Amino acid sequence: GVIFASDTAASLKLPKALAIRQARFKSPSKGYPDLFIAAKRGNFNGCFIELKAEGERIFLRDGSISKDKDVQRQAAVLAQLRNEGYCAEFVIGEEQALKFVDWYLDGAEGNLLIERNQNGDFRFTNRESGEVF
Repeated sequence: GVIFASDTAASLKLPKALAIRQARFKSPSKGYPDLFIAAKRGNFNGCFIELKAEGERIFLRDGSISKDKDVQRQAAVLAQLRNEGYCAEFVIGEEQALKFVDWYLDGAEGNLLIERNQNGDFRFTNRESGEVF
C-alpha cells in the first residue's frame, strides 16, 4: 500500500544516445535518486535512495566522497533532500537496499550511524537497536 517510484530503466543496457534521451525525459535534474518512497515515516517526509551495484565504492579510504562526477552530483542531491526533511542515502547491493527499505517502512526509528572502513565500504548501524546493515 505504499506509493513509490523507481528508475528501472537505469539498469537497462540502452545505446548511449537512447539512454541520455531517456534520462532527460525521466528527470531533467541530474543526480535524481533511483528510488523514492512516498510515505512519511518517523521524522522523514519520504525516502530517496540512490542504488549502487555490489562492490561499487562511494567513499574513498580517507572517508571523503568519490571523485567520480556522477557520484559527486548524486551526493549533492541527497544532501539537498536531507536538508528538506527527507531520508536520502546511498545503498550498495540488494541486501543492504532491502534492509534499508525495511528499516524505513518499519518506522525509520533510531538514528543511523554510517560507518566506513579503510577500503571505502560502509554500513549503517542503528544507534538505538544495534541493528547493522
